Amino acid sequence: MNCYTNNYGGKGCCQPDECGTYVTIQGPAGPMGPEGPRGVRGDAGPKGDPGIMGLQGVQGNPGPIGPKGDRGPAGPKGDPGPIGPIGLKGERGEKGDRGPAGEQGPQGEQGLQGEIGPQGVQGDRGCPGPQGEQGPAGPKGEKGDTGEKGEQGIQGPQGEKGEQGIQGEKGDTGEKGEQGIQGPQGEKGEQGIQGEKGDTGEKGEQGIQGPQGEKGEQGIQGEKGDTGEKGEQGIQGPQGEKGEQGIQGEKGDTGEKGEQGIQGPQGENGETPVITVSESTPISYKLNFKTSEQDITTPNLFAPYSEYHADLSAVNSVLTIPLKNLVLTYQTTSASAVRISIAPKESGASVLIDMRRTSIYNASTIETQTLDNTTVSGRTVIDEIVYSKSQETHNVRIRQQDPETKLWSFCEVVSFISNGAARTSVRIQWSEYDVSYEPPVTEQV
Repeated sequence: MNCYTNNYGGKGCCQPDECGTYVTIQGPAGPMGPEGPRGVRGDAGPKGDPGIMGLQGVQGNPGPIGPKGDRGPAGPKGDPGPIGPIGLKGERGEKGDRGPAGEQGPQGEQGLQGEIGPQGVQGDRGCPGPQGEQGPAGPKGEKGDTGEKGEQGIQGPQGEKGEQGIQGEKGDTGEKGEQGIQGPQGEKGEQGIQGEKGDTGEKGEQGIQGPQGEKGEQGIQGEKGDTGEKGEQGIQGPQGEKGEQGIQGEKGDTGEKGEQGIQGPQGENGETPVITVSESTPISYKLNFKTSEQDITTPNLFAPYSEYHADLSAVNSVLTIPLKNLVLTYQTTSASAVRISIAPKESGASVLIDMRRTSIYNASTIETQTLDNTTVSGRTVIDEIVYSKSQETHNVRIRQQDPETKLWSFCEVVSFISNGAARTSVRIQWSEYDVSYEPPVTEQV
């Protein structure tokens, strides 16, 4: 049923079971009426459950930096922090220029007398001046009589020194007497003829020992008789009973030397090992011995130190010691001092070094010298005065770079000089040879 309204009985509608089929057509919309009054807003409903969080958006580009704000007021002073550790004492700075002289202050109290400083080196003795000519000697006066001793008078002023008298002439030397004639030498007597050796008689019974006679003159020694031929060995008989020990007979003549026995066969030659130098540096020397059955390398054959000993007591005497690319020199400058210096081994070369010297003189005087990353191109003095009478302990550490390979070597030089340098001992110990210094590799955790 199609109706314009939902109420029954209106136009165009029929009662149930009384209507047929109708077709209705909608007409055009009418004009919009005026807006009605807005209704009152109702109370808000209950808050719904939060929804699922969405995906995070892409981070945007940072905005421009804003202008710097004004500085805020200073905050309250904080509590003082803990006192830090005491720092290492820095190296002594260079001596500053002397300031202008101020007014003289009051004289202070006399301080305690300081220790006596080291004895300075005796300077060279100057050349003696030319000797003046000697004036002529005056004539010698006659000696007067000795007068009586008078009372001592008042001492007058010292008079002027008189001129030196002329020296008398030297008398003539007497003539030397003639040497006497040497007498003739006596003739030597002829030697007598040597007698023949007599036959040896039978040994008689020992008689009673008589008194010892006077020692006679030594007779002429007879000729030695010929050695008799060796007889054939007889057949050995049966061993007899042991008899009583007889009187010891005279010592017989020495027998002829027997013929040399036949030489035995020569043994086989052993295998000769191949010998090579497996390591050779100033701090090590090792050899390798290799055969078909063995391969052996020796331990270090070098002594741990290189030692030098010299008598440098003569002034200007020099001891020169090779030190890889450098030359170490000890030179006596006086009776009590020696100078130590270094220079490149090759003339005109330059060697980069690090050096530290420490020396102790007598009881408490300590001297030091440092050369860090310094190029040595000529003679460089390490110590101008080293006392040479067992008064100084001297130690020098030198690190040097090879000009070609740029590798470093390090050694320590210890010196002890005694008796005016008559006993000069120098000991050199190498601890590094041709090494490089690389930064450590940091392991990642």
